[in-house]
Amino acid sequence: MLRAFPIQLEHLADLQSLEVNHSCPPEEAIARLRSYSAYMEEGFLCCRDVDLTRVIPTIFVPQGEALLSLLLNNLEHLINHKYQRFIYLKLLGIPVDSREISTGFMNFRRETANECRTLKKRISTL
Repeated sequence: MLRAFPIQLEHLADLQSLEVNHSCPPEEAIARLRSYSAYMEEGFLCCRDVDLTRVIPTIFVPQGEALLSLLLNNLEHLINHKYQRFIYLKLLGIPVDSREISTGFMNFRRETANECRTLKKRISTL
């Protein structure tokens, strides 16, 4: 969204300097997801229907893609991560069901979160 609305969202440019794809404590991950959610909401407030057809250059497609296409690709990326989390939890023996897939990242069930904490403690004692 920053490339689509550089003036309105210039205060978000610092996000690009944050370390990503690293292991972090759950509290940091949750805080980041909450921040990212608020930033996305702010970006969508800038977006009008006519903006969805604008061509935005990206690292992957320098000639640009329609903003709608970029947003849908990002949505698919997040959905893939939800499914990935679901599979990992299943493989670890944590009781999860389709509610974990059909709810948002921030709506992680309390029982599942407790199971993850218990598993983490067991692993740390090995």
